[in-house]
Amino acid sequence: GGSSRISVTSLISASAQGKKAVDALAGQSAKLLNGIPIDEEDFFGRQLAFNMLPLLPDSEGSVREERRIVDEVRKILQDEGLMIS
Repeated sequence: GGSSRISVTSLISASAQGKKAVDALAGQSAKLLNGIPIDEEDFFGRQLAFNMLPLLPDSEGSVREERRIVDEVRKILQDEGLMIS
């Protein structure tokens, strides 16, 4: 009797995208804290500061990071048929 289905939430930091992302996030934060609107055309294309953004799916309707997590969980639990959302 192991698990038949699990749900996973993964939150990835802006810093995972490198220094340009960190600089853009810092810039957004500084502007918002000073009452200045952010430029929607910056690194993220929308507000990330004080927010969370979903990863956008590829042409197959999934996100590479999500597929990686699903594969890792199935490998760790040794259950290739485990349903994960």
